[in-house]
Amino acid sequence: MKYLSKTYKYLMVVSILVILSSCSSYSDCEGPATKNKVKDWHECYGEYVIDGISYKGNFRFGKFHDDGLLEISEDKSNGGIIFYEGEFNEGEKQGNGFAKYSSKHLYLKSYDGEWKND
Repeated sequence: MKYLSKTYKYLMVVSILVILSSCSSYSDCEGPATKNKVKDWHECYGEYVIDGISYKGNFRFGKFHDDGLLEISEDKSNGGIIFYEGEFNEGEKQGNGFAKYSSKHLYLKSYDGEWKND
């Protein structure tokens, strides 16, 4: 590397960084999202739409993990969260996230910030 130009060295470093950044640590989850199948999903990306709950994101040990988008039908939320986009830790909202709460088709409030233990 002693004889390579600075430009060439720079391009090599940038190329390596681009390749590494395009690699995801999560592969696609295997099989369709059913209640029993999701339990087997570990460190993968999947889409879950069951019983009025829609989730797109990463899974770990069958639970929502890392980044994800959660939507809950108003019938299921009972005036609770109907939308959450952010970070999860094995099924619980934890880290940065944004949520909207609803009751009878009206958005009452939202929260954007740090979450801990749901």
